[in-house]
Amino acid sequence: MLNFKIMIKIRQKKLVLGLILLTLLPINNCQENDSTDPIDDNVPKWESLGFEDKFALRIRLYKPYLYVCAGSNGLWRKDIRSEDSNWEYLGLADTTLVDYLHTGVMDILVNSEDSDVMLVAFFPDSGTAHGIFKTEDGGDTWFASDSGLEFHFPPPWDDETYYEHPTIFLQTPYDLFAAGTKLVHTNNFGEYWEVIMPIGPPPAATTYDLRHHSEDINILWLGGESVYTGPILLFSINNGVTWTNVYLDTMVTVDNAVYGIAFDPNDSDIFYVSLYKEIIKTTERGTSWIVPLMSYDGPGHVRCIVEDDTRSGHLFAAAGYTTMETQDGWVSWTDLESPNASGILSMLYDSEEKALYIGTGSWPKPSGIFMYK
Repeated sequence: MLNFKIMIKIRQKKLVLGLILLTLLPINNCQENDSTDPIDDNVPKWESLGFEDKFALRIRLYKPYLYVCAGSNGLWRKDIRSEDSNWEYLGLADTTLVDYLHTGVMDILVNSEDSDVMLVAFFPDSGTAHGIFKTEDGGDTWFASDSGLEFHFPPPWDDETYYEHPTIFLQTPYDLFAAGTKLVHTNNFGEYWEVIMPIGPPPAATTYDLRHHSEDINILWLGGESVYTGPILLFSINNGVTWTNVYLDTMVTVDNAVYGIAFDPNDSDIFYVSLYKEIIKTTERGTSWIVPLMSYDGPGHVRCIVEDDTRSGHLFAAAGYTTMETQDGWVSWTDLESPNASGILSMLYDSEEKALYIGTGSWPKPSGIFMYK
């Protein structure tokens, strides 16, 4: 119960800080383009996909749909094959939740064999509420699917049943993981879960990212925040059987967290990690680090980092309302002049289509989902 209360306090602190930063973000001035020069269709440009007035906490691409985990506003998706397609609501909204950045729908996993079967990680405002839900009819109905994740506190709190509340999923060819304060897995798409281990030390308050390498699928990395508001980073080279803890708190500021993890597609020893105000890099699988690789001095923090899994050194990151691109592994980077005035909360890159997607907060305008292609 102590860890749960500490976790809620940390989340409340992060929410207050996030909302303060969002109010400080400047709104881009919109000016008409008076140039008569022809527009080069081959030059990447930003396009709004709508989804205003909601928090896009996480975006996932299961073609042909782009899914948005919108916290208390539930789960949504859009068919990206059609510019005219509307956003489709799939359920699980709960407007009674008030911690908009850390409650409600946190992640979505679509079954590769049947797209009507989905799992959702849902963070409630009570430790006794369920944390994983499943649908088998495309979102028409949902039911709790977290059997095996129940637990009880010792007396005198043992009269209540509590549940683990994962915040992120990871599907590999060998296993299906979920992570929050503990790492768990299932071999039957959520019918029954097993706890692998508590995340830490120190104990985790939450997990922000959980990835496997695109070429070497046995390599997994997990990043998050401890109950002491410090960074947590672990990796496994045997598909999660054993894990190694990377102690970043001796290299970066104490009040910090690992928000994102990115890979080099051609070298499984090279990884990038985004933290509060910086990006760091290892070329030796966590044995040594370049700290910082890149520092950021603007509003907000470096919440997102994603790689192009077809080209070494090509990555994107987001900090505050700024979208950054590097072609050389952060030796240098370019500001892509984000079209939004809201803080960027989520990002993904479709290497096949060479399309970058970002999801933002709900205020100030413009906000929503944007594509850079």
